Amino acid sequence: DVAAESLSKQNGYLVLEGLTSLSDAAAESLSRHKGKLILGGLRSLSVAAADTLCMHQGPVFGHGNSLSGRLHEARNRRLLGQPVNEQLDFLAGVWISLDDQARRKILLLAAGAMSQEE
Repeated sequence: DVAAESLSKQNGYLVLEGLTSLSDAAAESLSRHKGKLILGGLRSLSVAAADTLCMHQGPVFGHGNSLSGRLHEARNRRLLGQPVNEQLDFLAGVWISLDDQARRKILLLAAGAMSQEE
């Protein structure tokens, strides 16, 4: 937890591939890091740690469905509790971060879903 606090003060990329677990206190420290946070070695993440990490100012990357799923669920919980204008700001930020190919796929999926509803 002391090491996480120290690491959180680094700016830019923070790669912690060898980290296999993360305490809630360490997650809180790392959530204050500014830049890309890469947690490729994590095997699991508590709901509390995910809720804290989704406050991180920058992208958080991890490998595996459980980590990605927990972070995604935490972001959704946080987003749904925000005023509509903040939800739209968040979605605009996500849209901007996507490359053209990903945007095309989303638009095609949305068009397909709308045509199925008609």
